[in-house]
Amino acid sequence: MRKAVFLTLFNIFCLLQLTLATCFSQNHSDESGRIKWWTDARFGMFLCWSPAAVAELGNDGWEIAWENITWEKYYQLAQSFKPVEFDAPQIAKHIKSLGVKYIVFTTKHHAGFSMWDSQWTDFNIKAYYGQDLLRPLCAALRAEHIKVGFYFSAWDWSRTAYRGKPKASPELNNERGGLGVDEGNLLWPDFIDFYLGQAEELLTDYGQIDLLWIDGWRHHIPEKWASDRLWNLLREKQPHCIINDRWGDLERADFITPENHVPDSALDRPWETCYRANKGWLHTKTPYMQPKEIIRMLIDCVSKNGNLLMNFPLDARGSFDDEAIGIMENTGEWLKTHGEALYECGNSNLQSTPFGRATSKPHHIYLHLYEENMIQGNEVIIENLKSTPVNAKLLSSGKSVGFRCDGAHLKVMVPKEIQLDPISTIIDLEFMEEFPEIGTD
Repeated sequence: MRKAVFLTLFNIFCLLQLTLATCFSQNHSDESGRIKWWTDARFGMFLCWSPAAVAELGNDGWEIAWENITWEKYYQLAQSFKPVEFDAPQIAKHIKSLGVKYIVFTTKHHAGFSMWDSQWTDFNIKAYYGQDLLRPLCAALRAEHIKVGFYFSAWDWSRTAYRGKPKASPELNNERGGLGVDEGNLLWPDFIDFYLGQAEELLTDYGQIDLLWIDGWRHHIPEKWASDRLWNLLREKQPHCIINDRWGDLERADFITPENHVPDSALDRPWETCYRANKGWLHTKTPYMQPKEIIRMLIDCVSKNGNLLMNFPLDARGSFDDEAIGIMENTGEWLKTHGEALYECGNSNLQSTPFGRATSKPHHIYLHLYEENMIQGNEVIIENLKSTPVNAKLLSSGKSVGFRCDGAHLKVMVPKEIQLDPISTIIDLEFMEEFPEIGTD
């Protein structure tokens, strides 16, 4: 009898283990498939915009926290915010010209002004300007085959329930992460309902959302921020939507988000750095990064298995300025010829790239040659490459490039008559093997 009971329990245990393993495998597969479009894309655009653009306050709500402006002044900016030049199809075309595959639009920053027709607050663009501009923007982006992502601040300094005191109360910067019930704020549950209610609007009323970019702290306490409720809402409303790391649950985040810097090496999970094309997240009259700087940063990110989210803001009237448009178009033109070495690519695993950077995809390693690093004339030495290419060519023209194996190294000879591209001259090494063998010595 005992033996039969034991066998029955053992069989149930085995079945349970098999079921759990299957569920884990399926979930892992689902997550992996959910994020593939994003890791293939590699290049996205941040579109930061709010009423603070009227005064060219590049840091938006932070200007309040830093006591550079008052709440009264911010509300005056909201009343003056008249984006009469906003043209969603034209904006989408400019974004497309940059060569990005997805966009992250700031639906709400920390000051709490909602850039959509939110039913949870009258501090929104529909109430102040009379139009919901988010809906036509989403439609225009999808018409250009650009994936739609929403930036949404978990923090909302305009709400009394956020700190349990009037928004103009002192110590905002010190209390910027919000005060929960255990910190003496009995209104915190009301704020969480507001926060999740707005998130539900965005995830329900604007079609397919491909990415949700929550802003706050990576170390948000899950219980305080109702992370399970947000996760369940996201999975219910937008099952295929990916999410970043700033909402209180690093384990379930699809990617992590360093800001205004590129990591020194590849990280152990998907990542994306967001970066400003000029000196403000919002529109300011400051110089923009040039195409060479932007593309070199993109190459650096991809060579480390990362994405670049480059910010180009709209001005207060709802347009990109002429300088931004020119830079976006010139960057995108270069990518039309060279994007093969960046889109759907990642780290090459080469141990040393003194010539510049290297990226890869199945059957290919792309050498990104920077002219300032070509100190040995036109010869490029690849160390510890155990696989031998079957072909080598210049990506821009398809012109064949000579190479030879020299012991454990591969030597690639760039034709002397070739003028090096000031951004990056790319050599495409093609291999029989899907993943060329790289040595570690």
